[in-house]
Amino acid sequence: MKVAILIRNLKQFGGGEKDVVVLTEGLNEAGITPDIFSEQEATSQEIENYFGKKINFKVRPFPRPSGNLSRVMAEIFLSHPLKTKLEDYDFVYDFTNKPPVYRRSKKYLKYIYIIDDKRVLEKSASRNFQSKLYRFLANLGFSKFNKISNDIINVTQSEYVQKEIKKSAGESVPIVYPPVEMDQQSIDSFERSNSVISLGRFSPEKNQLEQLQIAKKLPEINFIIIGIKDDQEYFNQIKKFKTENKVDNVSLIENASKQKVQELLRSSKVFLNTTKNEHFGLSTVEAIAAGCLPLAHKSGGQVEILENDEFLFETMDEAIIKLSILQKSSPDEYQNKIKSLQGKIEKYNEEGFKEKLLAYLK
Repeated sequence: MKVAILIRNLKQFGGGEKDVVVLTEGLNEAGITPDIFSEQEATSQEIENYFGKKINFKVRPFPRPSGNLSRVMAEIFLSHPLKTKLEDYDFVYDFTNKPPVYRRSKKYLKYIYIIDDKRVLEKSASRNFQSKLYRFLANLGFSKFNKISNDIINVTQSEYVQKEIKKSAGESVPIVYPPVEMDQQSIDSFERSNSVISLGRFSPEKNQLEQLQIAKKLPEINFIIIGIKDDQEYFNQIKKFKTENKVDNVSLIENASKQKVQELLRSSKVFLNTTKNEHFGLSTVEAIAAGCLPLAHKSGGQVEILENDEFLFETMDEAIIKLSILQKSSPDEYQNKIKSLQGKIEKYNEEGFKEKLLAYLK
């Protein structure tokens, strides 16, 4: 069976890329080696290093113009560059945050991350303009700019996005939760330091600058910020703020391996997620699975994962107070809280994700 997977950039090594890797693992288990269409190639060794998985796949080119203006013009006036290339495939999984390549095919599955990415639109004037332009063209009747098509298979990743789709397009789309490797033995097997750890791309919507501002006001606590260097300019801003404000209690770790990430998660007591309007919050679930008490912004998909206000904040001052409380949890308090949290995240396991997505092949 010929299967194609579309992802904007496999080398970004984030949550969407994790979805693709786990799906590929499931396809391999079913005897299928998929073709992955991506703007940038990632090797099997890089995949194993960042995700801890050995998978078989073939990378296919996903050609797009390099400049943002050129991309917009191409998307408006040209047909999709993969339209003819995908005709020979028996099934296509689309993990891009773009309108579907095909709008009428039951052999085409669109994994919808979000309709309008508020995190990015608030940080980028050009992306905001582009989004408004495409919405305007869609309203004029140019269907290729609609992110939702009723004549393909649509699934999404959280209740938060499901509600956004219902509000925007009037469609009820089923949920397939992103995959998390459950590693719950760590709460009894590893000593916990009082470090606060975070995990996410170094990109403006991940809001790591706020983490440094929080760390500056909590000099007695060590902060560990792990991330893939996705935006060099933003990463430079972070380093500049750290140096100029002498925030010496923060360690910045770039491009850490899966082994290193797990080692640091397993040895830290608290996990901090400062992203606003997070679509789901895969890193938060991974941190809980590894034994970290979470604190996340009270918005987006984080609310449905955490529920309890003890683990959610709205303002920086509130985050500082709640971090201090969580960080001072006694061993008994820690054990009770993390066991309760881990009981609630079992539905986000990798096997359930693979089983549900592979079922559409049948």
